[in-house]
Amino acid sequence: MRKSTGFTLIELLVVISIIALLIALLLPALSAARQAANSAACSSNLRQLGAALHLYAQDNNSLFTGAHTIQPNVAVWPVRLRPYINQNMDVFWCPSDRDEARWKLIFDGPVLLRWQKYGYRERERLITDTTPFSYGWNDWGCAPDTMRLNQNPPVLGMGAHVDDPGFPDADKVGIDDIVSPANMIAIGDSHGDSSWDFIIDPIAGTGAGNDQPGTRHFDGANILFVDTHVSVFYQSDLMNTQDGSYRSKWNNDNQPHFEFN
Repeated sequence: MRKSTGFTLIELLVVISIIALLIALLLPALSAARQAANSAACSSNLRQLGAALHLYAQDNNSLFTGAHTIQPNVAVWPVRLRPYINQNMDVFWCPSDRDEARWKLIFDGPVLLRWQKYGYRERERLITDTTPFSYGWNDWGCAPDTMRLNQNPPVLGMGAHVDDPGFPDADKVGIDDIVSPANMIAIGDSHGDSSWDFIIDPIAGTGAGNDQPGTRHFDGANILFVDTHVSVFYQSDLMNTQDGSYRSKWNNDNQPHFEFN
């Protein structure tokens, strides 16, 4: 009588258990590898935005773009940088972010020449304070929300309101104002809750919205500095208002400004 050469039930169960164990061991490694790849792609995007930022400044008397208009709150910095990256809007999207945060060219916006002067195309959908967006601009630095609402604060960041009649110089920050380009935050991963996604600040959540840096990359955010290098930081460190070394990175004079809390 010929012996059966098939697997027994126990042998099959052992093989299945080993495969399941290997999958369990490999999945975290694959997930970490995917996160690392996304973080690297995000860093590349930010470096391209850094190059665009300097090209823009060269063409505009060494000044940066400013952040946004007010009433309504419409982002200006992305459309002003867009021509300097060959109109490639994918550069403004972090691959670890939501798909709806992709900046797409959609023509359902208002027919107003006001927006075209900033770089929007005719009837292009505007980026507003409720638009999902991957990257935020360091507008005010460490100046607190309460001061912004009640009086004209010093513009410690990269430039804030554009064409604000009550604060006409809020966007007038340029290369010459940056004391330490290698230590000055320009643009970084935003929180991603569709509340002021296009700006980031260290003192957030009390007035304008949840405009703190994000946690997409290993509980942290990729941050572009003015000298165009990119580093990743824990969100908790970037928002540590007690640590002068981190506070200084938000301010164009490279000072911590503990007077603003």
